[in-house]
Amino acid sequence: MVFLVLPRALLSSVTTIWLSFGDFLQPATVCDTESRMYTPRPQINPTVRLCGLAPFPAAAAKLLRLSQDDADLRTMQPIFAADPSLAADVLRLANSPLFPIRNEVRTVEHAVVLLGLERVRALATAIAMRGYSVGAGDVLYKRCWEHSVACAVVAEEIADFYAVSKAEAYTAGLLHDIGRIGLLKAYPTEYYSVLKMEYVKPSENLTLERTLLTMDHCQAGSFLTNIWTFPTALQMIAASHHGAGGSNASNLVNLIHPACVLTDALGFAEVKHRSRMDIERVSQQLLGEAAGRQFTRRAAVLEKRAKENIHQFS
Repeated sequence: MVFLVLPRALLSSVTTIWLSFGDFLQPATVCDTESRMYTPRPQINPTVRLCGLAPFPAAAAKLLRLSQDDADLRTMQPIFAADPSLAADVLRLANSPLFPIRNEVRTVEHAVVLLGLERVRALATAIAMRGYSVGAGDVLYKRCWEHSVACAVVAEEIADFYAVSKAEAYTAGLLHDIGRIGLLKAYPTEYYSVLKMEYVKPSENLTLERTLLTMDHCQAGSFLTNIWTFPTALQMIAASHHGAGGSNASNLVNLIHPACVLTDALGFAEVKHRSRMDIERVSQQLLGEAAGRQFTRRAAVLEKRAKENIHQFS
């Protein structure tokens, strides 16, 4: 059990909250980390449990590791042959309403011809992420999964502004929060408390993660994608999607931060915020005035598309 003292500015009383990591005893509580003192749990070493997690599905991981130059039918066929279930799921999605293809897609090779290598790789990633995000039907796993899919849709939408392939952007959006899934798997009880809180600012979520678990979900994502030997760009995205990737970061890395924020503004946030973001203001701040207005006009379409993707992947 952790004892947390929450001083409130301008109030004479001090609210004391007990968080039991056996059970979360309080309803959603506003988190203001600038005015809160925590007692950390020094005994936690998150990397120990993260190392003990099941690895990311092998076939999908191999597909992700293929470089642009290496990704072709010759290299992808053996990977799908080794995982018939993944191949079958890719074909199911290729024949779903997500893609207006007139003729039935019967083979992975046919899917590659019609959809392209990157899109097929994105579908395989989505299938793998869906399987990895399952947690006994828990609503928090569902919320994390829906955010990831919606972020993929948003990343695809703004890819042109960053001169990035839409399919690559989609894949990056799917995987950007893999660290959150990792922490939820490794510390289901403790991390449940983190995700049930309500936050004034998004940065407070990271602060609480580091205080309680000595590692935030960006650091966890960086750790996991590194030990799974994901491509460098995906490692950077997992590590830095809550801030700018830096001057040396690729366009793919730099687009995920705005995509993540815009996803929250669309209503697919993983953690609760005290007030919903104004999508017009946020999109113009992140994308510029013209692109922001364009994004705002398409917000309802993107929300619907995200829900369709979530439904088809379920």
